[in-house]
Amino acid sequence: MSVSVINIYWQLVVGSDDGHIHVSTDNGSSWQHISDDLPQQLWVSRVQFSKHFPSRIYATLNGYRWDDFTPYLYVSDDLGQSWRSLAQDLPLSPINVIREDHNNADILYVGTDNGLFVTIDRGLSWQMFNKDFPRVAVHDLFIQERDNDLLIGTHGRSIYKLELEAIQSLNKLILRPVAVVAPEPIKHVKNWGRKYRVVKKPNTIPDIPVQNSKSAPLDSKKENPTENYTENDKNKEIK
Repeated sequence: MSVSVINIYWQLVVGSDDGHIHVSTDNGSSWQHISDDLPQQLWVSRVQFSKHFPSRIYATLNGYRWDDFTPYLYVSDDLGQSWRSLAQDLPLSPINVIREDHNNADILYVGTDNGLFVTIDRGLSWQMFNKDFPRVAVHDLFIQERDNDLLIGTHGRSIYKLELEAIQSLNKLILRPVAVVAPEPIKHVKNWGRKYRVVKKPNTIPDIPVQNSKSAPLDSKKENPTENYTENDKNKEIK
């Protein structure tokens, strides 16, 4: 079951795994069925209230259990009395989750079985995140509003964090003939590059002179270890 809540308006919306969506405007005292005009017998993978308009609801349906990989994505601006599709430009892949941008109502993020997608024009066109992000099933999305980050939960490929500032500025920049997205300034630390540990040269075996065919012969007087070896020395070793 998927649940979305807006406490300040006492509104609740829930979706079940058999395709039914209900909404309550009195904190659950009464419920209204609002999915008659949507495809039936599909898993409601997510229902989500808009953060900008209290009567707007997003719903995603998933038909993978029936080998139906159609992307089902709908929006209602009248608490479910009517619906329209936002999935015209999405590829063939089941949808698991939708999340509306907290700063811009035109920006939507969608997680499918084949990756993460974004629109900056409320579903008229979609773009896939394919830079530094794998083609993997995305099962959950969460926006950390304080830091303006999108947290992405994938199936078996860890959790990713996406900074949203550049995306939120795109719909303003595309109206200009030329636009530049300035990167954040890089902080410099004066200690970068300094060496704090000196590695000493390991102990090595002293060089031993070696004679080869091209080198001069060794001086027998200097190199002969038996030089000045006397009979007295031999008697000392025997003792």
